Amino acid sequence: MKVNKATFDDLEALELLAAKARMIVVTQMGPRIGSLMRLGGQEIMFQDLGMKLFRLGQWGVGYGTRLWPFRDIWADEAQEVYRPDNDVCAVEEKGDWIRITGAVDPVSQIERGFAIRENAAGCFNVVSFITNRSKERFPWSGGCWDITAVRPHDCSIGVLLGDPKSNWDSEMYRIVRRWSSHQTEPEWRRQQLKFYDDLVVVEPHGFEGKIMVQSPQGVIVVRTADTSFFKVTDGWKPESAGLYPGGVYNTAVYTSPFRNEPDKGFAEAETMGAKHLMLEAGQTLEHLVRYGLTDKPFPWEDAEGLRLFANQLKED
Repeated sequence: MKVNKATFDDLEALELLAAKARMIVVTQMGPRIGSLMRLGGQEIMFQDLGMKLFRLGQWGVGYGTRLWPFRDIWADEAQEVYRPDNDVCAVEEKGDWIRITGAVDPVSQIERGFAIRENAAGCFNVVSFITNRSKERFPWSGGCWDITAVRPHDCSIGVLLGDPKSNWDSEMYRIVRRWSSHQTEPEWRRQQLKFYDDLVVVEPHGFEGKIMVQSPQGVIVVRTADTSFFKVTDGWKPESAGLYPGGVYNTAVYTSPFRNEPDKGFAEAETMGAKHLMLEAGQTLEHLVRYGLTDKPFPWEDAEGLRLFANQLKED
């Protein structure tokens, strides 16, 4: 993996070049993965340069992948989630890895960041991490929430369902009807949500909505006109139960409202790691997500093809 200094949205950044992919990570704030594309392909990430849209005070969705810490009782829109996102990051190279660490939150005293290296598929492995930096030795509980905002143009997002290795194979998902100031619109369910034999798929058409999915396979795929973008985790395990109250969900898909202006909207492919009940001072919690990019927009009917490629990523 080649690492070069770069500028993105007038901010200091790093350009990471793998055999088949290019990534830009913003380091002057965040960290954020601002850009991801297959070499010779189209941009995958949503990019609101200048962060003029979707703001909460001084914070904006902005672009690409961000790391939010999730807690227990639906506190994921709280200020502690995004408070340090505008501060400068530290950068460190460790062997094959580049490590980008954000600022320590002054209240929770946790720091967050990404560790990234090239994987065998010519793309990137991204480890989201949270470290408890409490000087008073207070513990922290929660987990890593890896959220990727993508362009909604000709985009659809699928989550592999079920567990083929289990003799009790079931599907479990939750449509979130209302959360904070957001809500799932009726048209979202009727026009954007589709079910296949082994997948649930969201096709953004401008309506707001959110679905949370239990995915033992841990595979979420963003399909565009020329690319399939894979985010592959180790999947849901019984010991990771309790990711959210009353459920065990490790993937989610959200689409923002944008009606007939797709340039002003985004969709999110989200993965959540296991919740750590007691992260002691000095301890670090990690969530590995393997990124993969192909020049084949897999048809959603080809669940086996999706599964085979995802399993290849898991071997690294």
